[in-house]
Amino acid sequence: MGGFECGKAMDQITYEGEWYRKPLGTYTTGPPYIRDWNMDVQRLYRIYFNLSTRVYHKLERAIPGFDKVMEKVQADATATDQRRKARRAAEKQAELEKAFGGI
Repeated sequence: MGGFECGKAMDQITYEGEWYRKPLGTYTTGPPYIRDWNMDVQRLYRIYFNLSTRVYHKLERAIPGFDKVMEKVQADATATDQRRKARRAAEKQAELEKAFGGI
């Protein structure tokens, strides 16, 4: 009979009875240049991070009061971030109330 054979189908699905899985960490989503591009981006990030850290420390040593200015900048950035998060939370709440009619 030329019907469907479940065992044969399972063998084909599981690659002759063995589950086939590529090793974790392999790049299977595209050509090898994606891996090279990722490595280049990581390298550039490390260079930027090291450079910016060194410049910051140099400015701390060279400019009197630089640390005080940076504390103020950090405080302003934190306040701005908190206001943005509070505004977004209020927007989400308003969207939920609009969508569900205050249930």
